[in-house]
Amino acid sequence: MAGKLSKPVYEALPFLYGAIGLGAFVGSYLWRSPPWSDLMLVVGAFGVIAALVIFLKRRDFRAQQRRYGGLFDDDPTEGDRK
Repeated sequence: MAGKLSKPVYEALPFLYGAIGLGAFVGSYLWRSPPWSDLMLVVGAFGVIAALVIFLKRRDFRAQQRRYGGLFDDDPTEGDRK
């Protein structure tokens, strides 16, 4: 059973991931130890990419919801099941 996040936490997740990613980028630049710097660079890239993906997916979903109204389902055969 999946838990639900409160709306403020849910809405803040892309910004949190982005901040973690940018912080890791800065840490990678400042901490010049090769294995740790490389690891922080990878973590930073994943954080920034995750933030962008979540932000863009939410934006597209909300735009489709406004355009078509209400909830929508991508699978037209889902309603046929009993």
